[in-house]
Amino acid sequence: MPLSTYEFQAQEVISDTSPATEAKLLSINRTQSRVMTDLLTGNNSLRRHPYEMGLCNNTTCRKCGTEEENSVNVLYKCETLASLRHANLSFFFLYHEDIMNLNRGAIWNFGK
Repeated sequence: MPLSTYEFQAQEVISDTSPATEAKLLSINRTQSRVMTDLLTGNNSLRRHPYEMGLCNNTTCRKCGTEEENSVNVLYKCETLASLRHANLSFFFLYHEDIMNLNRGAIWNFGK
């Protein structure tokens, strides 16, 4: 069975599925969990999700205008968000291995 859009985005963002990683993600409070889960899985208000639901007809990033507006672009690539990423996450651009090493509070602050 093919992966759903959310499973694919989650796998793009969270490549480490070890028990330690799972425990780290489960140790946050409900509000932080909601923001982080939405950001990490792609089940959020970024344009890709409403597009998949048939609620909008454009997936172009509102910030950079060049990439699809999804979690991967926002967390890793969007050049317009580089300064915001740096201010909250200490990186201008992220790679897969960086995400699980970040402070949960930093991801939450960036996500909100």
